[in-house]
Amino acid sequence: MHLAAKIKSIKEIESGNTHDIEVNHKDHQFYLANGVLTSNSHSIAYSHISYYTAWLRCNYPTQFMCALLNSEDPNSDKSLEYINECSNMGIVITPPNVNTSKGNYVITGEKEIATGLSAIKGVGQKAIDEIISLQPFSSLEDFFYRTNARVVNKRVMEAMAKCGAFSCFNRKRKDIFDNFAKYRAKVSLEIKKEKKLEDIILPTYNEEWNRKDFLMAEREALGRVISGSLHEVFEGFFTRGSNVTPLRKIASIDSGERVKIEVIINSKIKEFKIKNGKNVGKKFAKYLIEDAQGSTAELTVWQSDYEIYNSVLIDGTPIRAICKVDEYMEQKGLSLTTLEKALGK
Repeated sequence: MHLAAKIKSIKEIESGNTHDIEVNHKDHQFYLANGVLTSNSHSIAYSHISYYTAWLRCNYPTQFMCALLNSEDPNSDKSLEYINECSNMGIVITPPNVNTSKGNYVITGEKEIATGLSAIKGVGQKAIDEIISLQPFSSLEDFFYRTNARVVNKRVMEAMAKCGAFSCFNRKRKDIFDNFAKYRAKVSLEIKKEKKLEDIILPTYNEEWNRKDFLMAEREALGRVISGSLHEVFEGFFTRGSNVTPLRKIASIDSGERVKIEVIINSKIKEFKIKNGKNVGKKFAKYLIEDAQGSTAELTVWQSDYEIYNSVLIDGTPIRAICKVDEYMEQKGLSLTTLEKALGK
């Protein structure tokens, strides 16, 4: 029978900082060689936190996921992971909205979260503050009437148009993207003529991008597609079979293992030139790749394959490949082994 250790006496030696040292022991306590008693009692605090978070996720799922989204960079892999989890939980993530979105994600319904303006690539803090301070806008005319063109500039307008931030005015994304400069110029001219807002009427164009351009524009602005799926963009290319490994699982796969992936080339991170050895002077490259679920990873294409596929591996191209799992500086990544298919190849 195991007898728990007992403290016979306590003697003060000196005062100083204390440290909680974790020790794997069935009594959750252990005497070190110098007689110091260590403890795993801090695990109780962690268990409380685990219980609280599990309870919140179960009873207030929308509020819980909204808080998680706001705890991360909106364009990080972790944020994408939370967005995917929202989809699994039946929580809808809606595109940004100039009338209801704030800087961060906000709850707009029982199972609905609106994307924050800070998630839009190209929209800076000054523009966000300007828009939020003037919300709500009664119309597109009102938006141009009251916002500062130097703050809510061309870059901001194009990014917001791409992700549908003006849909609340029943305006097509292509309409805003193509015509916002003309609209703002017209409103500015009418203001100089001292016309009242209610007397200013902008034309409406109902032409919209095709489905592929619609979703790809949204992906450019938000770093992901939330109004559809990459399966729609490249119909017939992405499969849903179990033999394809999601990028989010790469971190848990042993180095040296081979996996099959279906991804889009997000961007070329960097091109390198070999400085030593038999391949000196030859080039290889690292790419950022993204799968249909929005997860990302780094893909290394070594010199022999890079010479062949450099012209194929361009931004926005979907590929199917066999890769080897690599690890460098405790970070998992992939290296190309076999390129099975690239769109159009």
